[in-house]
Amino acid sequence: MPTFSINKIHLFFLIAAFVFLGFSRRVQEAEKRPFWGFYGHRLINRTAVYTLPEEMYPLFKQEIDYLTEHAVDPDKRRYAVIGEGARHYIDLDHWGKPPFPDLPRQWKDAFIQKNGIELLDAKEEVVAAYASLELFFSEYPGAQTIIVEAVAQHLNDESWVIDSWPDSLQMGEAHTWHITNELMSHGVVPYFIPVEYHRLVRAFLDNNPKQVLRRSADLGHYLADAHVPLHTTMNYNGQMTDQVGIHAFWESRIPELFAETQYDFFVGKAEYIRDINQFAWNVVLESNSFVDSVLQIEKRLSREIPEDEQYCFEERLNQVVRLPCASYAAQYQQSLAGMVEARMQKSIQAVGSIWYSAWIDAGQPDLRKYLSINWDARDREADEYLEKAAKNGKIIGRPHE
Repeated sequence: MPTFSINKIHLFFLIAAFVFLGFSRRVQEAEKRPFWGFYGHRLINRTAVYTLPEEMYPLFKQEIDYLTEHAVDPDKRRYAVIGEGARHYIDLDHWGKPPFPDLPRQWKDAFIQKNGIELLDAKEEVVAAYASLELFFSEYPGAQTIIVEAVAQHLNDESWVIDSWPDSLQMGEAHTWHITNELMSHGVVPYFIPVEYHRLVRAFLDNNPKQVLRRSADLGHYLADAHVPLHTTMNYNGQMTDQVGIHAFWESRIPELFAETQYDFFVGKAEYIRDINQFAWNVVLESNSFVDSVLQIEKRLSREIPEDEQYCFEERLNQVVRLPCASYAAQYQQSLAGMVEARMQKSIQAVGSIWYSAWIDAGQPDLRKYLSINWDARDREADEYLEKAAKNGKIIGRPHE
């Protein structure tokens, strides 16, 4: 594996910090809205570039603006693509209590254990139902390969209908099989990160620099989301504890106010990840361990601080919006004892490491051959479509906040 100097990394970080200060102010002026959101995701992807070895700079540093700007594409796709939203979170508490031993870590195992199936006749009436595919396969073992192959290319679908199978299965009155994707209903981010990772490795192997950049930008987003505690719980926006709005408060308002002036993003160099699946699960399990603190600390502060000192009004995009006051956010930030900064630091190091690992697993291709990438009209049309969907559409599935 290539080696590289941490001193050089620090030098580049210093340069990057000054560049990003100007960049982020332009972003804030252009958007003036909190979303890790748009501000945080861009910061994480951009800073992650400086954790990489110099051998990766010809593509990643050259296209750092692309990786920064397109860090938010997955959030925009939530307005345009069915099933996109579930890639950003997982409701771990739906599946039990930490460390969630009954939730399989491999997608195939979880798919079989957690999804049920109904057998329908020609009139679409249920003739048999199984609480899990595991039970169904125990009775019809020949069906497993058919079903797994049928859904493998459509993991984001909310349900699947299968209407053909070998006569040898002897399904009686059954005319179709209907499977409801229970996993998707509660999020799949740790299952999807390895899928996107292998797509990035394939893009390197295919010598497709555009796909490398697209997959890298997207993968950075999903991995950063996995570091957010409220992306791992059913109470993702405090709606179960009378704390609606806490999602944006924690992951958007606090970084927006304090990241540039108080946070240290010297996270060290990217490291090779030997087991991507286990890594993704370690991230979400660690994130979930902070959920109670995120909620309980804000609940305590909301009782101690007068209500009229908790929320203020600011102008954003020519609109007056209600946001947590800077002073209230400062007290929340202090009470969290550096949690938001630490999760951002881990996100940056993780994103750099997963890009680096994909490059290693692809055989360390020479990226100097990609010194010139032609983003053409089709690329611009795709970007414009997402931008339009995000501005004019409605989120498909549940919102973050």
